[in-house]
Amino acid sequence: MSDDTPRKHGKGNYLMKTIRTLILIATSAATLLSIGCATVRTRHAYSGPAKDPAELALILGTTQATYKVLSPARERISIAEVDDDSTVPWYSPSAYPTSVYVEPGRHKLDVQYEYIHGVARGTIWVDAISNRTYQVKVFNPEGRTAQVFFLIEDVTAQTLVGGSEDSDTPAVATPTPAPES
Repeated sequence: MSDDTPRKHGKGNYLMKTIRTLILIATSAATLLSIGCATVRTRHAYSGPAKDPAELALILGTTQATYKVLSPARERISIAEVDDDSTVPWYSPSAYPTSVYVEPGRHKLDVQYEYIHGVARGTIWVDAISNRTYQVKVFNPEGRTAQVFFLIEDVTAQTLVGGSEDSDTPAVATPTPAPES
């Protein structure tokens, strides 16, 4: 064989390997991102078999991830307990869910608010009605852990409902301050 023979491993083969590598990286990244987004964070906070969602009430927390220059501002409201029962098993390393299904009736919710300055926790109640959606909200007037208030809104009716564990009716319900930590 002479040195003038064309090589099989030229620029074309290098280009194909580069394209294959880029495709592999892109599909791996897409798979990892879709796994994170596909995680179901809604728990059923009642005993017994699964029920039709129309027979239940859905209570939502929130997750908000925004980024400022050099400063991530991630906020998350999760539901830690419903009627004094934890929403995750004691042996689970999972985070608290950001939404739960409950049966109709009055429920005591222990909610947790995580944000850049720390974590606040408080207890509120709601008189849940089937086929309704409720949203736990945070009122943080000073933007720090000094004082955080929890509210719950009936998204379906667009009204504030529920209240602190000390109040009995939504009419006199005030935002629940979280204890300082």
